[in-house]
Amino acid sequence: MSAVRRKIWVMNTTMERTRETMAHAVADLRSILDSDTLDIAERDDMLGFLTGVGDLYRQVEATLVVSTGVIEKRSATAERFDVSSDCRSANEVLQRTTGAAPTTVKRWSRLAAVIKPERTLASGEVRPAEFPALRDALTSGAIGVDGLEAATRPLREIRDRVDSAELADIDEILAAITTTTGAPVMCDTLRDAALRLGAELDLTGAELEEERAMRAGRFGSVSSATGSSRSTGT
Repeated sequence: MSAVRRKIWVMNTTMERTRETMAHAVADLRSILDSDTLDIAERDDMLGFLTGVGDLYRQVEATLVVSTGVIEKRSATAERFDVSSDCRSANEVLQRTTGAAPTTVKRWSRLAAVIKPERTLASGEVRPAEFPALRDALTSGAIGVDGLEAATRPLREIRDRVDSAELADIDEILAAITTTTGAPVMCDTLRDAALRLGAELDLTGAELEEERAMRAGRFGSVSSATGSSRSTGT
């Protein structure tokens, strides 16, 4: 068996095993909801159960975001994943397979674009990954869709005005916040941190832009004065 065929076989086997595991999990959850288990559960059991559900929930959300990006990418190639799946678009593929609303799929698509990994464009240009640390936090289940949006939205609004290296530092800081407590980080905590760090960085960037503008203005004034002197022969 060639290396490529073996890799495909391993991936297919892993996905099949995961599907079986998910089927068992769905059946177990359904049985709990069909009974009075939640009504009579001890407090600690209830909290532990919900923590486990939250872990699963975030991991599922991560899978949906990443899968949306993959399906959109494959639908834009000669494979035409959407059309070959009897759908009109990648959005419809996700609607039909998950039962999600079009607006929900659009949200997954937007976030998938935010955390694209490093890639090489047709021109040969290497486009660096955006928010790689937060991408890892998502795929590891530390945060879900809400957490990713809370952390990245303030940064997306300033990324064209600030230094990319400093933005990468904030990406690392926010990702670290998601794993410091040992429990799921609240979205408000991430949002507040992103807003504060982004505001500080944006202020620094604005000051640099102002300084450059002032320097350009002084240079322009000197150039104009020099040009006038030359034209009058003084």
